[in-house]
Amino acid sequence: TRGRMTVELTELGFAVTPSRANFVWCRRDDRPVRPIYEALKARNILIRYMSYPGYGDGLRMTVGTPAEVEQLLAGLRAALA
Repeated sequence: TRGRMTVELTELGFAVTPSRANFVWCRRDDRPVRPIYEALKARNILIRYMSYPGYGDGLRMTVGTPAEVEQLLAGLRAALA
């Protein structure tokens, strides 16, 4: 599931940091990610917006079940449209 998330997030324009954890960290170079976080939150899709010196602003997305990942990806597609 994490592998699928990584591939699909990359296709959506995110820079995804390689991960072996139960979450992925991703950023965007073309736009701020906080509005994406807010759009998902409005759809009751909860991820974490984080800002770290040296890493910049990013989104921490937990790897869930296949159905949860699909809901996240659908929400991201809508937020980016």
